[in-house]
Amino acid sequence: MLNWKKITILCIAGGCSLFSAACALLDESAVLTPEQRQEQEFNAVMSAPVEGAVSIHTILNKTDDPSKGLMVHGFYGEKITVEKLPWLTSLEIQDIIPVERPLKVRGIYDLKLQLSDKGRKQWDAMVQNDSPDSDGYAVLIDGVFYMAFHPRRFYKTSAREIVLDGPFDQIVATKLNKNAPFNFLKLKKAAAAQTTKKPAAK
Repeated sequence: MLNWKKITILCIAGGCSLFSAACALLDESAVLTPEQRQEQEFNAVMSAPVEGAVSIHTILNKTDDPSKGLMVHGFYGEKITVEKLPWLTSLEIQDIIPVERPLKVRGIYDLKLQLSDKGRKQWDAMVQNDSPDSDGYAVLIDGVFYMAFHPRRFYKTSAREIVLDGPFDQIVATKLNKNAPFNFLKLKKAAAAQTTKKPAAK
């Protein structure tokens, strides 16, 4: 039910134009079906900037070609040099599911990544490229270095889910879980739009 007493107070304080705007917004909200309201909320999320974007890069050492390198800052103030081109990004990560570790200390997670077909191939290539003697790969979240790791192999040939070993704290794990599906859709939409803008090859 509309709170007309509250609306009347708003009208007196802010003028009749504010009253009219408030009425219009409330009337519009009142006539929306649950499906329309859900669509409205989805569109609002989809139009928001990408947040919690993940990218995975090779960590470079001093002997690597510096022209390929990109220096990034870490969550704790450290600096690290990674390869500019990532192996994997949120464009190929359909979902991120936190998996709590069976430890006495709670709130520490690994992440289960659901990958696209291309993402799965990229992960396979990462595993083949990895070496125990290397520094491994860097996980960047919104362009900031979070942690280094060595990738696990797929446990099934046909699997598209892999586990990214942490530790990830609860705040980061929750943020990635919340944003991953939307980031995947947003970036796919942006990539499709970019493709349509490219001139046809002659």
